[in-house]
Amino acid sequence: MVYTTISELADAIEDKIRYERDRCDPCEACGLVFDDGTIRPLENESDEPEHSYAVSQRALSFALLGRKKGEGDGTAVGIYHSHVSMSAEPSVADVKQLVKLSKQNNQPLMFIYGTDGLRCWTFDENLVEIELAG
Repeated sequence: MVYTTISELADAIEDKIRYERDRCDPCEACGLVFDDGTIRPLENESDEPEHSYAVSQRALSFALLGRKKGEGDGTAVGIYHSHVSMSAEPSVADVKQLVKLSKQNNQPLMFIYGTDGLRCWTFDENLVEIELAG
């Protein structure tokens, strides 16, 4: 099933991202989000994974190409990561990452799970929060 609204997609992935956040604690979790409601966790390659996340272009490429049969047929629509001890408001580094992604993909989504729950952002000449129902 491909989700047609971002709110429906957020509902489908929220528990999965929360699980990854808890599994990676005290480090930030990160990965890809697909439009069929699946996520693909990636290794946080940051030098300070407790305070930031980093994913190499190579890791992103392998993750996109390496989906195994049965993992879903969705299209990557964005990324997710967690904020361990702060709100889901994007940091300066998060905004830079989103701007970089927006040059490669038309309006990618950035889901952030913070102390205030799951929030979603995109970049369309400016940072835009996408209101999630619920």
